[in-house]
Amino acid sequence: MLTLSAQVMINFPEPPLWSGADGESRLHLLTPEFLMLVHKVLKPNGSITIFSDNLPYTKALAKTFSALKADGQQCFETHAPSKSRVLHQEIEGVAVFEGTPGQECGHKAPSTSYFDRLWSNGKHTKR
Repeated sequence: MLTLSAQVMINFPEPPLWSGADGESRLHLLTPEFLMLVHKVLKPNGSITIFSDNLPYTKALAKTFSALKADGQQCFETHAPSKSRVLHQEIEGVAVFEGTPGQECGHKAPSTSYFDRLWSNGKHTKR
């Protein structure tokens, strides 16, 4: 029996290795095939939130999402901007937001990572 989920959250996914052209590595999680599986397990009106600091990868994911169709319909639709979601750019009908997802996205408490705390306290090395 398939269990459905109301929400899927993916924080800081590892992007594929890119050679610079169309030579993309398929050894990463967010492939069209994986996203179609996510679509199958989402409840009606369920949501997926991808939180990333890699804008080029986020834009590539938006193109991937725009191409996903089932029964001739878009698999995923974009929600409107809100207090915590400011529209950065729309790519082929898929919105890319900037800012930290808030409670309306299912993120109940703001938090920082170990690396965020190091960075904000000046404990980083310039290379």
